[in-house]
Amino acid sequence: AWRVATSRNPSRKEIEIVQDLLNQNRKRYAQDLKSAEDLIGFGESEPDAKIKPIELAPWTLVANMILNLDEVVNKN
Repeated sequence: AWRVATSRNPSRKEIEIVQDLLNQNRKRYAQDLKSAEDLIGFGESEPDAKIKPIELAPWTLVANMILNLDEVVNKN
């Protein structure tokens, strides 16, 4: 996902940041199914029913973080 969004491979530090974000949110949503369902239920698309909300929610936040990097966002 990083390479597709930025056209480059992530650095070791960037990989660590993404892994930390993913792990923190896996712990968070494992304890709060309702919040996970709320997060993935936002928007027009239906979440994939084959993926558990407590797994999809953390990955949703990782994708959001990648897509919001300054080098990905097209300004002007």
